[in-house]
Parts: sequence; C-alpha cells; structure tokens
Amino acid sequence: PYVLLAQYKNSYKVNVWTSYSSGIGGGFYPEGNIAEIKISQTQVVLQPNKVRVVFDGWNTHGASIMDFSEENKNPEDDQFSGVQNLLVLVDNSVNVTAQWKTQYYLDVQSSEGRVDGSGWYDLGRLVPISAKMGSAPVGMWSTMVFDGWVGDYEGDTSNGRVIINKPKTVIAEWKEDRTPTIINSIVLATVAAVGIVFYTKTRNKTTDKNGKKNYPGVESGGFDKFFNTKSRSFDSLQQSSPLVSKQSSSSKLINWLLGR
Repeated sequence: PYVLLAQYKNSYKVNVWTSYSSGIGGGFYPEGNIAEIKISQTQVVLQPNKVRVVFDGWNTHGASIMDFSEENKNPEDDQFSGVQNLLVLVDNSVNVTAQWKTQYYLDVQSSEGRVDGSGWYDLGRLVPISAKMGSAPVGMWSTMVFDGWVGDYEGDTSNGRVIINKPKTVIAEWKEDRTPTIINSIVLATVAAVGIVFYTKTRNKTTDKNGKKNYPGVESGGFDKFFNTKSRSFDSLQQSSPLVSKQSSSSKLINWLLGR
C-alpha cells in the first residue's frame, strides 16, 4: 500500500508600483527567495526641453532588503534612492514603489557673447546664471555691453540666480556702447592737430629779398640755433644735468610748435 501526501510551500506576491516607465521583477516568489526589482527606464521626458521625471530610488515599505555593498545600509530603511536594482528577501507580501522627482529645464539664451546656466534642475533649486562678452577685442568705434536679463528672470547684472519652479527661458540683452568712438575721436583729433601744426611749421615756404626760398625754423643755422649745438662743448655737457638739458629741449620744441 502507498500513502501519497501533498506538501505545500508558502509563496508571496511582490508588487512593483511605478508612476512612470515600468517595473521589472513583480510576481509570486516562494518564501525565502530573493526577488530582483528593476526599473526599465530611469528618465522620462514629459515635455521636450521643458519637463522630465528622473528615477529617485525605491520605497520598500519596510521590506527586508539584501544589501551587499560595503556601506551596509540599514535593511529597515525605506528609502533606497541610490539603488536601481533592488534585492528583496521574500518573507511576506511585498510592495515596492518607484520614486520619481520632477526636473525643469532652464534655457539661457543670448545673441552675443557667452551665457552659462542652461540645463535640467530639480524643483526648488536656485541656479546661478552668467553672461560674458567673450575674448573678442574691443571694436574701433563701438562695443557691446550687457544690458540686462529678460524673460522668466529680470536683472541688471551679468550674474544672477534663478529659482526653479517651472520651465524657464532667460535671455541676455546687449546694447551698443559708443564710448570707444568718443575716445578714439579725441585721440585722432589731437594727433591731427599736432600734425597740422608741425606741418605748418616745417613746410610753409617763404621767399627772402633775393628770391631764395626759405623755411622758417630750418633757415641757415636755425637747427644749430634751435638746439644750440654749436655753443655746447663736451665739458659743458658733462657739467650740465641730463634732466635739465632734456627739459630745456622739450620746452623749446613746445614753444616752437606754438609759435612762441
């Protein structure tokens, strides 16, 4: 005679809940087995270049978690934000929920120079932004200078901070600065004036009684007389101070240009 006895083993349901993407590893497991829970996609774009959600870990609701990392996290911890593949000891019915965080895109734009700060950021983040003209040389007559931020953020300085509570677009505005025109005009006018005076003093021809053309300031002996080269001896140059001689020559040159 034979006696057949049916034996049963407890199995428990592992539920994997997620608002986005899809969870892998749910189902019935025999008691004492280990269920490996995964998420198929860690990022889901809801609105291109505006809103997305990012996987932020698991809520195990008190399930026994197998952790083989060196850090030895507390198995009773419900938050495993840094773990994508979760190992659950099936000793009871298990509910595991995927957690997601919302991120918004900050678009920093500019028609000139360079701007920094664009990217995806968590809700509530305070993001620094900046605008720079770059390394291009200043123009001869004009240059572009920062004029302020417009859009979802307004500010007068090239460095600012934007609070992230929605998708935002910030645009840097620039204006033309004509200061180089004024400075360069003054410099060129000064050079032109000096050139005209010098040209007049050196090139204005005159005629003497004998009909011979003469040049004021460079007549016979004029150069020697102006710089007083003949009356200077080597001994007098040694005795005189170089600084005094230089100042005297400079004064004579200025007086000559001004017609004194």
